Amino acid sequence: MKKTLCILLCAVLLCGCAAIPAFASADYRIVSPYADVVWDGDGAWGAYKGNLHTHSTVSDGEADMRDMILDHYAQGFDFLAMTEHGVTGKAWNERPTHLPLYLYQYLIGRRMTPLTDEEFKDVTSGTYPVDGVPRGKGMTCVTGGNELNALTLSKCMSTACSCRRASATIISALRMTMRARCGSPTKRAACPSSTIPATG
Repeated sequence: MKKTLCILLCAVLLCGCAAIPAFASADYRIVSPYADVVWDGDGAWGAYKGNLHTHSTVSDGEADMRDMILDHYAQGFDFLAMTEHGVTGKAWNERPTHLPLYLYQYLIGRRMTPLTDEEFKDVTSGTYPVDGVPRGKGMTCVTGGNELNALTLSKCMSTACSCRRASATIISALRMTMRARCGSPTKRAACPSSTIPATG
């Protein structure tokens, strides 16, 4: 039995080595997926600045959730997802579910504060002021984020649902951002509306 298996494995290896020259002669060409992107000038595509991996004092971060959101807003971000360890992200004006593991944040004097309803409306609409002046463009709240790194056990109960919800939310958020930027007929021709897949 051992001899037969050894002969069979040797034959498989030899056949594999014999096939290498056939593949070596193929004409491989790398095609850039960005070849049709208009980077500058008329019809240039817009760039979006976002963060899909963010921590705050809701899990093991050092900055309060409210401060983290407002800091990203002040830096010109277009979208933000709060992706705490084992805590599924909600809208920024909703208090997240705190896990007992992170209650030490209270013990060392750190806050866990969501935005007020008014701040949430102003940040997502772009009317919240930066240096005393409304920013003029909103920041999209991406919900459903959750860093899945086995740090906590409770997140496993909602992992599959959260992942589906988070991916659908990200796609929806990108669509809303593009709609806001590409709203006028003159801008619409330059907008890559076909680059975001349909949800469902």
